[in-house]
Amino acid sequence: MNKTGTFRSQSERDSLVIVQKMEYLLPSLLIHTERMEYLLPKGKDYLINLIDTTLISTDIQKAKEKGVDLVIVYYHFGEEYSLDTV
Repeated sequence: MNKTGTFRSQSERDSLVIVQKMEYLLPSLLIHTERMEYLLPKGKDYLINLIDTTLISTDIQKAKEKGVDLVIVYYHFGEEYSLDTV
């Protein structure tokens, strides 16, 4: 399963693209970010996945319905260009 954190349309955001790379495991990767350094255009919230537990839960459920074996949720967060630990 291949799912990135940026999209060109709402339908692309809502779809799950599955790419079978291994015979024995079908993984899903969901990428979400904490915040943006700039504002999204009005009405285009679908362009990037912000960390939203409801949205993440919905994506995980969709992946499970598609038969995914493993769901990995990757969070991008913290201060940009900083080596400080969380």
